[in-house]
Amino acid sequence: MGQEQSSETNLWPVSQESGKSGACRPCRDWGNKDCATVKVDAAALHSEIDKENDPHGHILNSNGKAHTMSKEEQECERLFQEKEAEVSRRVAEEQRRVEEQRREMERRVKEEQERLAREAERRRLLLEQQAREREEKERQLQEMRRQGELKRQQQEKERQEKLRLQEEARQKKIKEMDDQKKVRTWLQSNGFKHVNNLVRKKFLKVTPLHVAVGQNNPEMVKLLLAAGADPRQFNSKNETALKLAQKLDKNGSHTEIVQVFAAQ
Repeated sequence: MGQEQSSETNLWPVSQESGKSGACRPCRDWGNKDCATVKVDAAALHSEIDKENDPHGHILNSNGKAHTMSKEEQECERLFQEKEAEVSRRVAEEQRRVEEQRREMERRVKEEQERLAREAERRRLLLEQQAREREEKERQLQEMRRQGELKRQQQEKERQEKLRLQEEARQKKIKEMDDQKKVRTWLQSNGFKHVNNLVRKKFLKVTPLHVAVGQNNPEMVKLLLAAGADPRQFNSKNETALKLAQKLDKNGSHTEIVQVFAAQ
């Protein structure tokens, strides 16, 4: 009974029959209904492990004795090792491919980070440039406004000065017209036709300046001089108007008239 259990549980039994038939038991028992039954035998499992570790193709039977593997079994073992090596190679290739993909992904991530950093730096520089341009435009605008304000103030100052000069000219014109009117009125009231007219007054021939000096009228003396009266004219006593004023000056009575002639 123990022998029957060992034959059922041994996955890879070796016998003399396997060598004769040229096929392993799993191949010969393919049509057996108990062939697909999986039973674990510790001794058989140990023999399989020893078979893998045996470099000469020997295995141990249930009694612990070494048996030489048949060519078919050696071929199966070789194919199994080649398959295992192929699987290992594929696993290593897959690991290498995964590693390459990981490195490629890291490279792409690094490139993307560097691109984003460059883009951020470019944007920062662009924003700084735009800020500088805005500041420069604002400065130029303020300078233009300042220059415009200065120009406006200068124009306003010139306009005010022009108005002032025009007003002064107008007032001067009015004053001249008033002075000329005063002179004409005074000349007519004193019997003169013009400012250099020489007429006889009582026993002397005099000019309007001599009469104004005799009247001690410094304002009319000034108006007559402004109207073109000649201070070098003489009266019948061979006196100029200035000499007459100096003659009549008593205790500073005609000092102002003397100063009017001195200012001419």
